[in-house]
Amino acid sequence: MTISTETTTTAPVVAWPAPIKSFDVHVYWLPSSKAQYEEAMALKAKAEKLFPQLSHGMMWDGPSGPHPYNMFEIDIYNAIDFATFVPWMILNHGNLSVLIHPQAGNDVRDHTFHAMWLGQPVPLDMGLLEAFDARMAAEAAAATAAAAATEGVAAVSL
Repeated sequence: MTISTETTTTAPVVAWPAPIKSFDVHVYWLPSSKAQYEEAMALKAKAEKLFPQLSHGMMWDGPSGPHPYNMFEIDIYNAIDFATFVPWMILNHGNLSVLIHPQAGNDVRDHTFHAMWLGQPVPLDMGLLEAFDARMAAEAAAATAAAAATEGVAAVSL
């Protein structure tokens, strides 16, 4: 497979279907495997070279949030980039597990029902995601209540 080394920064931005805002790609390796670590480092370097327009995160040498294994993350903000990067990752992830999921506003659903796996799925800490979603829902409800109370005060003042 030949991949162009030209960036797609001039490609038109194609809107995601609502409510998707972007996609996260998590690449995992076992903490006990030096071979997988080296494979992950090589994959990350190659992805950075071929897809510099993507947001390349740092290497996590341990659990991070709901992710129990070492990993790095790549974020995709343009559907055109998704269409070129994901097929490349399908063919190049090697022995590494890869989670691809949308950012659509519900972390539990985004990491489960709306997720795609390449290689072996990795068990995620769903309790952290559930707590985050509950906190976000409570904050949204509080903001809605505050806005309604402010509108009520403004209506009485008139």
